Amino acid sequence: KNIMPISAAMFRSERKNPVPQCPPRLDVQMLTPVVWSRMPNEFLQVEASRVSEQHGWMVECTQPLSMMALHIPEEKRCIDILELSEHQHMLSFHYHTLKLYCSVCALGNNRVAHALCSHVDESQLLYTIESCHLSGLLRCGYYDLLISIHLESAKRSRLTMNNEFIVPMTDETK
Repeated sequence: KNIMPISAAMFRSERKNPVPQCPPRLDVQMLTPVVWSRMPNEFLQVEASRVSEQHGWMVECTQPLSMMALHIPEEKRCIDILELSEHQHMLSFHYHTLKLYCSVCALGNNRVAHALCSHVDESQLLYTIESCHLSGLLRCGYYDLLISIHLESAKRSRLTMNNEFIVPMTDETK
């Protein structure tokens, strides 16, 4: 009610004008939001060669570039797993999902661990182990999941059999 517009503070000629306006020679620029995507750290090695005048050019990619994407069904889109460091709520959600998977596999629940192996497969685990750009929470979550699914039950069974010995039953040992 008793507030002047911003244009009155910026331009001396507009001090007493209650309606915000800019002089005709001034253009106001606005920032518009854009959607961007993360660029890969390494680029594809592409070889291009001309086969002949009739057949044209041949473009060949000799080594594929692997990436890991996270599917967001509510928004019907996918984002690179490395972009999660910019979205803290998604990063926290994904980390807690991995911790839930670890908890479900606890105490030698091999049936669930086997079912999770089809959900979080070997290529995902290898990608996260080899990626040097993965954020700390995700790296920790994937390492814990790897231990829970594949190594924890083997360690537990070795510890339970630590004091057991196999004695062959022959006529001499009876």
